Amino acid sequence: MNRETLLRRRIKLLTWCFIAGLVFSGTTALPLVTELDWMVQVSGARQLVESAGTTNAPAWAQNAAASPAPAG
Repeated sequence: MNRETLLRRRIKLLTWCFIAGLVFSGTTALPLVTELDWMVQVSGARQLVESAGTTNAPAWAQNAAASPAPAG
């Protein structure tokens, strides 16, 4: 197999990989809500969010929540 044939095969393979990547990226252009729901189901993130935290909020956040809003 000569160098030109090998180069043509590589170019053809890479071109098809690029085309497949474009097709795949187009098929994954789903609405954001659908993608996020799928990721939550796959990762089990809902259980992490619904479970109680093991640490308290930082003191500055607790103080900010307890203080009245500034006038103005």
